[in-house]
Amino acid sequence: MMEIIKHSGKNISCIPKELITSGFSSCYSRLDRDEPAVTITVNFVHPASNRCIHPILNRALTPREGARLQSFDDDFKFFGNRSEITKQIGNAVPPLLGKAIAEKIKDFL
Repeated sequence: MMEIIKHSGKNISCIPKELITSGFSSCYSRLDRDEPAVTITVNFVHPASNRCIHPILNRALTPREGARLQSFDDDFKFFGNRSEITKQIGNAVPPLLGKAIAEKIKDFL
């Protein structure tokens, strides 16, 4: 499926109808490298679940790429197996968002 969706920002609508058994329009979608990324969820490593195909390469995002999109520093350490790490990243509040919220709360105190 990933090979069929060759261009950034494209989705399941590019796939011939006879190859689609079910799914939402956001599944099997390629990220657009010129646009903001979509929300990272716990399923971001599964192309059938949401828009998580690498913008250039024919593969899903890696956990580290998902963490970068969530604004985690590259040296941030996650613990557990791949599935547990993916869940941590997908369930996280992006650090930059958390910082912005904390700064606003601090302004009110």
